[in-house]
Amino acid sequence: MRQASRACRPALAIAALLLAAPATAQDDPAQADDRRWSALDLTLESACVVTLAIDWLQTRPMNDEELNPLLGRHPSRTAVDVYFAGSALGHLAIAALLPRPWRTIWQATVVGMEIGVVSRNYFAGIKLGF
Repeated sequence: MRQASRACRPALAIAALLLAAPATAQDDPAQADDRRWSALDLTLESACVVTLAIDWLQTRPMNDEELNPLLGRHPSRTAVDVYFAGSALGHLAIAALLPRPWRTIWQATVVGMEIGVVSRNYFAGIKLGF
């Protein structure tokens, strides 16, 4: 049970950051400076976290060889957990530092890449592992 709660800590930290982000959101980009987050920014960042979480759940129980060179061919569950928690937090940090329109480009690019990875995994028969 303790291992499960430790594995959830990165997800809880990401959730806390996402819940805090709407405090800086603006619906009218014309009135906001380049650093303030619009509804589009929040939507794209949420999509990034969701697609990373799906990829994480597909990668965690995988018995096949991993294709991500940063993880190695046969990563441990801990390595997978640390990689995806770091990826989500790193993505959020970079998005927070980028002004518009670069933030939107960054977010949309990562979401598109993650959708491609998740789709490839799905069609290869890789299921979500909890």
